[in-house]
Amino acid sequence: MGENSHTQRADILSADEEGILCVLREIVAGLRERGVALGLDSFEAAILAAGATRAEAPGEAGLRAYGLGGVRFTARAAEPATDGVEVCFLSDWR
Repeated sequence: MGENSHTQRADILSADEEGILCVLREIVAGLRERGVALGLDSFEAAILAAGATRAEAPGEAGLRAYGLGGVRFTARAAEPATDGVEVCFLSDWR
């Protein structure tokens, strides 16, 4: 895997980020329970339905950015391309 914003950081999550991570895990669990293939499009539809907003993503290909509960994060399809999504919190992103 090449270097990108997802692999260059190993920060401790803030309390807000931890809370949103729990919400995202519940959303993913709900998708899987309903038998929905977990890809970036289904993940995006579910988090937007939960109140997330789209944001301008950093210039990296395949990366989408969101805001939820005051927390900003990016998401992209998991690598290698399997059933999953990678999420990166951007606490210093403006």
